[in-house]
Order: sequence, then C-alpha cells, then structure tokens
Amino acid sequence: MPLAAQQSRFSLLEEHAPAILMIDPDTGRILDLNQAAVDFYGYMAKVFMSLDIPDLNALPPKP
Repeated sequence: MPLAAQQSRFSLLEEHAPAILMIDPDTGRILDLNQAAVDFYGYMAKVFMSLDIPDLNALPPKP
C-alpha cells in the first residue's frame, strides 16, 4: 500500500478512535494526540505538549 494511502487510513482511524496519545517510551513525553484525547482529558492540545504521561495518571485525592 502506498505511503499516502497508509497515512490517509491512519488519519481516519485517529479521527474516529477513542483517546490516542503518542508517547515517547524513553521519556514519557506526550508527542501527539487526537481530538478524543483532548475531549476526554479536558486539556487544550497545546497543554498536552508540556505534560508527561505520569501527569495524566495522577488521580485526585479521594474525598
């Protein structure tokens, strides 16, 4: 399959999938995300680029 067709298929998948985060396995930095991740976590896309995955895994204190 040509690269352009693969990219197109991936774009469709990314648009319609649940939250997707692309994470650097060495640093835990968030490199990219889809709109579903923005909607789910409630951060603006720009803010995600300053976060690490542990920042998202932190749960609020129990009441």
